[in-house]
Parts: sequence; structure tokens; C-alpha cells
Amino acid sequence: MKQLLIIISLCFLLCQSQLLGQSTYDIDVAPLLKDCEGTGQEKVDCGIETLYNYMTVDIQNDACAEVDTSKHYLATINVKANGKASIQKPFRFFKDKSHPCIDYFNEKLELFLDEHKYVPAMKDGSKKEFNTKIAFVYPPVNSQGIDQEAVHIVVDQMPRFRACESMIGSGLDKEPCAQSKMLQYIYMTLLYPADARANNIEGMVVTQFNVNTDGYLEDIAIVRSVGGGLDNASLAVIQSMNDLPQPPFVPGQQLGVPVKVKYTLPIRFKLESNNSSLYQKRKSKRANTN
Repeated sequence: MKQLLIIISLCFLLCQSQLLGQSTYDIDVAPLLKDCEGTGQEKVDCGIETLYNYMTVDIQNDACAEVDTSKHYLATINVKANGKASIQKPFRFFKDKSHPCIDYFNEKLELFLDEHKYVPAMKDGSKKEFNTKIAFVYPPVNSQGIDQEAVHIVVDQMPRFRACESMIGSGLDKEPCAQSKMLQYIYMTLLYPADARANNIEGMVVTQFNVNTDGYLEDIAIVRSVGGGLDNASLAVIQSMNDLPQPPFVPGQQLGVPVKVKYTLPIRFKLESNNSSLYQKRKSKRANTN
């Protein structure tokens, strides 16, 4: 009988993968500011507020101070096991590279890391290196105008699989772990249809659904079909998430308000025998060229 391999590709719309560059994601405690008091979530909230105030209070840049269109700023900080922090990915926008605040906030972030120390991430009592993400909106906007019934595409905090909520850290810190746990759930639950396996049917099925404000999945659909039973297998594993003991996702948020979010999940089916054959062909081709 053919061995099989189910390769599952996980990404948000626009392929916003949070796993890239992450040295480790299964941790108990995310990096915390050393000078924040309290325990658990109190320290997390303190760190978020401290950074936000440092970055946005008393803006010392005329061009930035006059900006009236709110932007969502996102950067990644690498915190070593010794607590030393540095910028891993600076603030930037995909299209608007000349935005007047980007350089200013990157300079402010460097100063912040020079002036503040971190307690490193922890796993089973051991210190771990971790890439922690920071985000804020500037200028601030009024959250009262957010439509909770509208379906959003990209929000401040995307929905995440509810599997890492015991971790002490921000929602952004929990996302890599949540994606990994979702992959594990799908891999353990998804069945490669016997007919598809017998007829050597492979391919990528792209599913799409809305995560509502309670964390349940709605309007589950196939937006890229393969056939051969792979579509139905993909729908079945996505629908099974709603049968979990708790809502399967932590809802997405925009400015702290839960909102509906459209989520795209590609699932690639690949037979292991074909994958091995392709590897052998590539290996043979390389050997012949040397």
C-alpha cells in the first residue's frame, strides 16, 4: 500500500505567516519588560502600555505629528535567552514606504530597546530565545465606529486557533504557537480519501471561512477545488473544529473590539511515494550535471 504524506499549508489572507524567523514558538511565558510589576497578564499589559506610551506620547517629529490617517504599525523584536533585545523586523508598510512616521518610530524603537531590559521567554523553567511582535495604531481612532457585523479581511489581531491561551504573552506572541497547534489538529484529523489515494489524486484545496465574534466558523466553503474527495475531506476537518469543547478560535479584534474575519486556509494533499520519486529524480539530475 502506498505511503502517504499530507502537507498542510497554513497562512492568513495575503500569506501572512507568523512562523517565519521564529526560533521557537512553544513556550510558557513570552518575553516581558523587566521594569513592569505584577504577575502574568498584568506584566503583559504593562509592557504593551509602556511601549505604546513611549512610541506615541509627545511625538517629536513635525511630519509625523501632522499625520491624520491611522496606520497599524507592526515590528518584530528578537529577545535572546540572556534578555538582550534587538530589532528583528522594523516597522514598514508594503506599499507606502515613504510614510513619514516609519523612520521616526524605528528610531524610537531602537532607543526603547536601549533603555529597557527584558526578561527572556521561558519554557519548562528554561530561558529561550523568542521573536516577539509589537503593534500599535497611530494616530488612535475611535473604536465606537467599528462594525462588528461586517466581515473584515485584515485586522489588528487576526483570529487564532484556541490552543495556546495558557501562555503568558500578548495575542501576537500566541499566534505562532496557535498556528502550529492548528496544523497538528488538522494533520491528526484529516483523512486522505481512499479513492483519491488509489487514483493518485493530489493537489491543493483552498478553504475559506469566517470566524465570528464568538470564535466559531461560519460560511465554510471551497474556493479552489481539486476533486477526488479531497474537497469533502477538507470541509470535514474544518467543520469538525466547531465540535470542539470550546469555540475553536479566539475571535479577531480591531482596536480591541471583536469582529468577524475572513480566514483562508490552504490544504495540500501529496502522496509520499510521489514525493520520494520526485526527490530521486532531482537527486539523479544533480548527480548527472556534476
